[in-house]
Amino acid sequence: MKWLSFFKKRFWRQLLFSIGINSNIKGFIEAAPFQGESKGLCLPVLNCYSCPGALTSCPLGSLQYMIYSQARHISLLVLGLLGSAGLLAGRWYCGHLCPFGFYQDLLKKISSISLGLPRFFILIRYIILGLFIVILPLVLLKPAFCTYICPAGTLEGGLTLVWSLNIPLGLLYFWKVGLLIAYSGLSVVIPRFFCRTTCPLGTILGFFNRISLYTIHVDMGRCVSCGACRSVCPVDINISEDPGSEECIRCGDCLPACPVSCISFTPLLKKKGAFNEVSS
Repeated sequence: MKWLSFFKKRFWRQLLFSIGINSNIKGFIEAAPFQGESKGLCLPVLNCYSCPGALTSCPLGSLQYMIYSQARHISLLVLGLLGSAGLLAGRWYCGHLCPFGFYQDLLKKISSISLGLPRFFILIRYIILGLFIVILPLVLLKPAFCTYICPAGTLEGGLTLVWSLNIPLGLLYFWKVGLLIAYSGLSVVIPRFFCRTTCPLGTILGFFNRISLYTIHVDMGRCVSCGACRSVCPVDINISEDPGSEECIRCGDCLPACPVSCISFTPLLKKKGAFNEVSS
């Protein structure tokens, strides 16, 4: 059916999902976060708990809370969610469902300029994962990443609730707004800048890229090493050299760009079978 092709386009999936999980219109009117039962559900995307429209929770906020709470334990539910999501599809959620990833993709449409990113900046996100998700929450007893960095929280919660606050805005608020402006500006000329340099959630899901059931297969028997895949990749990787790269957000932009159609998404078992066929 032709109408199904509508949902095959990544843009529409991103748009509809972002609106769907932030559809509590009453929250925006009353400037109050939703507190229904669905708020206990964490989805593997970066979407702020404090957003007035948010119907679900962010796994990063939940994970930090479990780390710094008095019980000092890591929620098996949150870890189970991230592990299950990662094993199923790796970073596919970053490329197809994440609201803040969608925000960055929209910003990149403003400019045709795409600047490179030194490897050092890409490695920073591993430091942020360890420092702001684990160490600082234990020391400061607060969600350090949400408090000091998360631009998604500022965009969805800080800016939408500021008009209802009856207290003076402090230095921390303007620091967070400044970070949001910086990430937004850089995302115009560097595709997925936040995802590639900062996002702890993408970093966690990226660990599963090599073993996820939904993964990328490159038929090296047909690949001509033309670099077409890298020229359209939002995270600037050559998928033919490293199909399981932790940077890959599984967006699929490389599939139509390949002149010999040697790239495909395939389950892990089929991938192994395909390699055996090539090797034989």
